[in-house]
Amino acid sequence: MRLATTLALAMALHVGPANAAETVRGMYVEAPAPVVVAPQTFVAVKAVAARPEALLGWKVTKGAHGGVELDGLCVVGVRHAVDDGRGNAKSRTALLVDKRANAAQQAALVDLIKSLAGQALGDVGAIETAPIDLRVGEGCAMGYVVLNAGDITLRTRRMEEADWAAAKARGVGEVRPSSSVHYNYTAATVDWSCAARARESEGTARDPSSARAGLPTTACVGGFSR
Repeated sequence: MRLATTLALAMALHVGPANAAETVRGMYVEAPAPVVVAPQTFVAVKAVAARPEALLGWKVTKGAHGGVELDGLCVVGVRHAVDDGRGNAKSRTALLVDKRANAAQQAALVDLIKSLAGQALGDVGAIETAPIDLRVGEGCAMGYVVLNAGDITLRTRRMEEADWAAAKARGVGEVRPSSSVHYNYTAATVDWSCAARARESEGTARDPSSARAGLPTTACVGGFSR
């Protein structure tokens, strides 16, 4: 059974209306692709080519959603542009859900991310599980992020004066968070790589992409509360 079907069933069974007093808090990172990936040839609807737009990451530090405890669990999104069949680009986000989570937690995590990011995700495509290591600095370490999830790697650090100057020279400014946050901080992206993916019900197209050239650029690091 596909994970998406399993999650849909789990959400129906386990994720009910959130308790009015229930809260969930966590950390968020969003790092747009630092370079423009060459346009791809889009092929049919059964194997859609894609180009990455951004890496997104959420880590629950403490709390529950829909009555399901989520402490320490993570979700990573790869948002990419795909052809809508009429020659126009639209967004689709593939999600990697923390492999440590059980079925109810996986469903709650996906529901939480959809409530936080909403339309910014575009269409939600493939949903898979993977080991996720997401470490987000706070306090004096704000701006430092380490993310490893399958073939995804992201590193950010605190912005320095030279980073601001380089970003300005490239016409790159602060990243406005796509997901709901209660604060955000601009960081410098120093490593960004992934294999962009877009999956339909009967096929997969993979476009390995790396964007180390031209770094650093800017990313958004923040915190969320729901």
